[in-house]
Amino acid sequence: MVPLPRMFGGSGQFVWRSLPNWLASSTRGGILLVYGALSSEPTPFPLFTVLGKSLTLKGYLYAEIVADPEVLERAKAFILQGLESGALSPIIAKTFPLSDIQEAHRFLETNQQIGKIVVTV
Repeated sequence: MVPLPRMFGGSGQFVWRSLPNWLASSTRGGILLVYGALSSEPTPFPLFTVLGKSLTLKGYLYAEIVADPEVLERAKAFILQGLESGALSPIIAKTFPLSDIQEAHRFLETNQQIGKIVVTV
């Protein structure tokens, strides 16, 4: 499995514009997981491709994990185990010293980052 930002050059907008092509090449019965949104603009949806391939669209919200203490503990254990084993490695977009916190925030507001923004203290 390849994360979509890597597949499509890191641009969510590019991914969505490419979505019809990506869905057309997907396997019948595939799952499209949508996480996050950078715009409140209406989003066109390739309905006939989704129906023709019997695809599933799943929206994901952060609250699905953090609202349930048991699920949150399982998620934390999964992440910690993945970090310790090397199976998971965080992607860091950019690191800023605390003295550059305003610049870090401006960078965050551009929505151009792929990965996390780290502020060192």
